[in-house]
Amino acid sequence: MRRAIRATGRGATCCARCCGGSRRAPRASRLESERDELYEAQASKLLAGITVGLDLGRAPLIGAALQVYWVHLVTTLGAQAFGRIDAPTVCPCCGSRPVASVVRMGAQEAGLRYLHCSLCGTEWHFARIQCASCEATKGIEYHFIKDGTKAWQAETCAECGTYLKIFHQEHEPLVEPTADDLASVALDLLVADTGKLRSGQNLMLIHGDEE
Repeated sequence: MRRAIRATGRGATCCARCCGGSRRAPRASRLESERDELYEAQASKLLAGITVGLDLGRAPLIGAALQVYWVHLVTTLGAQAFGRIDAPTVCPCCGSRPVASVVRMGAQEAGLRYLHCSLCGTEWHFARIQCASCEATKGIEYHFIKDGTKAWQAETCAECGTYLKIFHQEHEPLVEPTADDLASVALDLLVADTGKLRSGQNLMLIHGDEE
């Protein structure tokens, strides 16, 4: 994992240079020079959803490295190497929460909904019109941005007071859950007015108190 974090830092530096910057990206430089203990401590806080003591500036880089590391583990070793987790609302491979859900298109998968893991990228089938947090089937509502794309919706649950975004390939064939979740922050703001809280997580979008 340490190598993945360092590689992510170097990648950020390269991006900064390609964009015309002459100096190394400050956050990336700091990541490369830090001790392994810092990586482990920050990664543990990030995975546990703890923002106290978390460096919010470096969190997205560490989150990206964690994703690279876990995608490599799952694709190399296979899901069976981890022991399947039977809880339907978390990833069957790594146990992480989903970042969002996707309604597929295509001959065999048309209309089927899959939750997308925020950490390892695994997708697993989950029934539609059902809360991805508490599994309730009552009090489910859908919100969208007026005059916005039909591909983005937020599924809210009155039972547990949470929501998770749901993306429709029918309207956006190239939907990518993590990227589209970031692109649809306006939808988060819309749902926030209803008092609902996110049930999923996006390691690229961390906010909270550092102290």
